[in-house]
Amino acid sequence: MRKFHFNERVHFETDGNFWIVYPEILNIEDFKEIYDKDKSKKKEESSKIMWALHLIMQPESMWFNIPNKEILVVRDFLKKDEKKIKISNYKEYDLYKEIVLTQAERSLFEWTEMMRKRDHYLKNMEYNLDNMDQLDKAYSTTSKLLHEYNKIITLYSEEKSKVSGSKAESLTDSGEI
Repeated sequence: MRKFHFNERVHFETDGNFWIVYPEILNIEDFKEIYDKDKSKKKEESSKIMWALHLIMQPESMWFNIPNKEILVVRDFLKKDEKKIKISNYKEYDLYKEIVLTQAERSLFEWTEMMRKRDHYLKNMEYNLDNMDQLDKAYSTTSKLLHEYNKIITLYSEEKSKVSGSKAESLTDSGEI
């Protein structure tokens, strides 16, 4: 399957129709199927879901670093009940992550989420004699994990800076990562 890449054209004009802003994504059969199944006026439902995923997963999005962004996107952007809907259960979630994001973007997304969950877990653990060794070990590995995380940020930055024009190739696609 051919990877799709937004190149330098990453937009967040969420009032527009995602399928019109990024028409080339419809060349990918999985997304064409989602588009075709949408019976809403002007494919607004599927467009809104695609924008939500775009806001959550694109590193350039202002939502990217918000800790509970998936809940907030469902509540504030999709205007749905965040207690009933988990956006990561949508078929489009995995498709977007696997097809649209480059390897560097995927790694950055996954590591960002892992570090956020780890920080939350450590912050909420009560430090006591029963878990003291476990927490000390977890905290002592933080700098190593941050070092690895920063490598991913660097790879993403290098990939982004190499992208130029419509014939851009990601570092992953060119075999450099």
